[in-house]
Amino acid sequence: MKNILISVFLILSISYFEPAYAEVSIWCVGDCEKIAPYDKSEKKNLFWDGDENVVKIYGARNEYVSFQVIIKALNESLSGVTVLADEFRGKDAGIIEASNIDLFKEHYLKVTVPSSFDGKPVDEAQIGVYPTQMIPFRSGRKTIMPFKIEKDQNQPIWVDIYIPEDAVAGEYESVFTIVSDGKEPVKVRVILTVWDFMLPHETHFRTYIYYGSEQLRWAFGYNDSGYPEFRALEDKFFQMAHQHRLVLCPNLEMEWGYDKFEKYWSERGRGPYIDGSAYTKRVGKKTPVNTWVIQIDDFDHEPEYQRLGKEALRFFAEKNVPDILMLYVYDEPCSKKNYDFIRERCDWVHKALGKKLPCMVTVPIKPPERSWGSLVGYVDIWNSGDSVLQDVRARQKAGDKIWTYNMGWGGGPYVDTSGLAGRTHAWMGWKFDIEGWMFWDSCYWIDTHSLRDKNGNKISGGEINKNPAQYSTNVWKDPMTYDQMRRPGYRESDAMRLNGDGVLFYPGEYIGLQEPISSFIMKSLRRGLQDYEYMWLARSMGKEKEVASIVDSVIIAPKKWNKDVNAWYTARMELAKVILSASKGAK
Repeated sequence: MKNILISVFLILSISYFEPAYAEVSIWCVGDCEKIAPYDKSEKKNLFWDGDENVVKIYGARNEYVSFQVIIKALNESLSGVTVLADEFRGKDAGIIEASNIDLFKEHYLKVTVPSSFDGKPVDEAQIGVYPTQMIPFRSGRKTIMPFKIEKDQNQPIWVDIYIPEDAVAGEYESVFTIVSDGKEPVKVRVILTVWDFMLPHETHFRTYIYYGSEQLRWAFGYNDSGYPEFRALEDKFFQMAHQHRLVLCPNLEMEWGYDKFEKYWSERGRGPYIDGSAYTKRVGKKTPVNTWVIQIDDFDHEPEYQRLGKEALRFFAEKNVPDILMLYVYDEPCSKKNYDFIRERCDWVHKALGKKLPCMVTVPIKPPERSWGSLVGYVDIWNSGDSVLQDVRARQKAGDKIWTYNMGWGGGPYVDTSGLAGRTHAWMGWKFDIEGWMFWDSCYWIDTHSLRDKNGNKISGGEINKNPAQYSTNVWKDPMTYDQMRRPGYRESDAMRLNGDGVLFYPGEYIGLQEPISSFIMKSLRRGLQDYEYMWLARSMGKEKEVASIVDSVIIAPKKWNKDVNAWYTARMELAKVILSASKGAK
């Protein structure tokens, strides 16, 4: 099927108010900048021209095009503030309905301790106030909209525009209206020009985003995950992840046999999220996920271990998703005993299945201690951000795959890192042939790894079940989700203290919504994953060299990238030009 891309030229024209005379100042930025409450208004940037009163945004059909409208209260506080968006009407033909426009009020979190490892701050992490949660423009039990803006403060509004895959090429126009109590409405004119170019529904950079249903139960007040209401809640998490091109994957721990897989697939409801039948709207319609992770636990006998691996492959093949499985053999081994275990289990799998069920371990290629021995020849997927490029290239040449996880080779997926952080991972993936990126958790709202009882013992899930609120981090006020300083006897110089670690979703229960709330880092990850599809399309048109040159303009080396957001905006535009040129040449 021929890919048709529509690139979207968005011109947002508004009246610019000088701060000395106005009660409201409006300005706009792109999707990779975190605007703090007291940041100064910009008269010009790559999107915004205050002299011409114009914002220009570009995008692709079947893509989310995002930007931020910054509302600043001048002279006095504003109350009753909200934003209304009309449908897009084409000049020649066609309508893009307002249902394709999603608006979010960005919620701020105050960081008082920068994210750090062993007392050393993560790159770019610092104290400050950061936009974090994306509150949708609708009310729950607690009123969200309209809202108030304090005097002299900014309030960023995130705008997602989904460009339908069947949009007719041409020019469209909409009006955004910013209203507040006692003030004249501010009309925002939006002109949308659609070009022929489309992003695929498939996502070609793989992700594995873990979550545990117990965190959902604790946050939303469920005693059991079998309730229909809980399943409906869980569905919203899967749907949101899929719309951000992320694979949300609860581990399939294979203490079962083949006859129990159908229960996992049907009764527990996982199947439709794997084969894509659960996804019926927008990006990824009817599209299977590109990764699914299994674990084989509690089996110490080679024949049983091999049997379960064979049954998993056979079952997923029968469900027409045969090539997405990987076996999570071990997480972060830290001793020779762990290494011996990995070698034994990987050997069992390879003898029975060869490379059909690839063995993944979160481990650097070179062991920390030489006496532990090497895992080369055993591990098929090396998942680490600590391996050097020379070792990575050697394993890739030998046929192994490389993943990274958490901070990996890109930006820290934390509250207090830059707006580029999530975007960097897919670009690093393209540059260095990294197959995928993993995040160790996505709903880590209770710090189960760090919390201890009065005797210094780790608090069990059963104990948390009795009173989850007692142990919950108030993630709407406290950004520090992973903090080893909560453990008795830990020194800060030895501790991991991370703001927003393990969190892509926030629990809507706090604001009266029985649903997940997305985050800035989730939007940033999606931006990078969409960029990856630009690269994939251009390469499929024979433009691999051109893509490589553009990627080189922002990716310098592992863990090093261009910190200028304008360079990233420009790189994406250059990718679009390559695709458009190749498309015209092919006609």
